[in-house]
Amino acid sequence: MVIQDTAIIRIKQLAPFPHEALRKAIKAYGPNVEYYFAQEEHENFGVFNFLYPRLNLLLKKKVGYFGRSASASPAVGSQKLHFKEQEQILKEIFAQ
Repeated sequence: MVIQDTAIIRIKQLAPFPHEALRKAIKAYGPNVEYYFAQEEHENFGVFNFLYPRLNLLLKKKVGYFGRSASASPAVGSQKLHFKEQEQILKEIFAQ
């Protein structure tokens, strides 16, 4: 599998949100870039819901999401199912 024109930007600081540092990091990629957020946690457990509105405002475009669907439980209850979900998430990410 070959992934072309892919960059990963890791956000380590959430508060205060690093608007300027992130703006500077993405500037080199130009306006015709698609952005995605990936996390291992369920959509409602990780930091995605906190970052999503901030990223949309900063990027002025919709940010895609890769991760587990929202859930009332922090885990699926089966290690086999957990690894199957994780493998599917990775496949979706790298199919882009």
